Amino acid sequence: MLKMIKGAQVTNGDSLTQGYNIVEGMISANVDADNIRNVFEGFLEINRNESLFLFIEVPSRLDDETVTETFEDGGVAIETTHNDVYYLDGISAAALRELFEMFYEILVNDGLSAFGVGNPYGEEVGKYKYNVMKLYSKEPEKYACIFESLGINKTDELITAWNTFSEKTPGISEKYSDSEGRDIYDIIEILSEEGLYKAEMRESE
Repeated sequence: MLKMIKGAQVTNGDSLTQGYNIVEGMISANVDADNIRNVFEGFLEINRNESLFLFIEVPSRLDDETVTETFEDGGVAIETTHNDVYYLDGISAAALRELFEMFYEILVNDGLSAFGVGNPYGEEVGKYKYNVMKLYSKEPEKYACIFESLGINKTDELITAWNTFSEKTPGISEKYSDSEGRDIYDIIEILSEEGLYKAEMRESE
């Protein structure tokens, strides 16, 4: 059974296991919560001499959305939801490891956001909702060794949490805060002082 991050719950997840497949320049994978950092470490090791970037994608704040209706209980209806995408450019693998030491607990366990790292050649790896990781490369096979070394094996048909969702078996993703009360938005504020910038506001999938 797949070990979920702390900010995600899957109602019908007993059949989910670690695994990956390769389709059209992308590796998609189910990865145990305890293994997500190891996948990033593998990518950083292969790209240890490159100038890398960090990206963080978070739900846009309500003030930036178009509210179409407000309800008596305080809830609102939004026309279209968006995510804010942030980048920190020109960062080394060593510096990214230091950043992970400080903020990894929040980055990996937050159920609403995505984050990842990439190199100058259009290759990147990211952690997305419900323990799904995606690695983009024109030659994804060269990165398959990362997953295989962690006991994450190739499968012809990858079943993710998204395949299990229905009206009766929903998934729950939520914001995560650490023992100090910090959340993903606090990380963005802290890293903004180090050069993190908002690149775009993207419509949610």
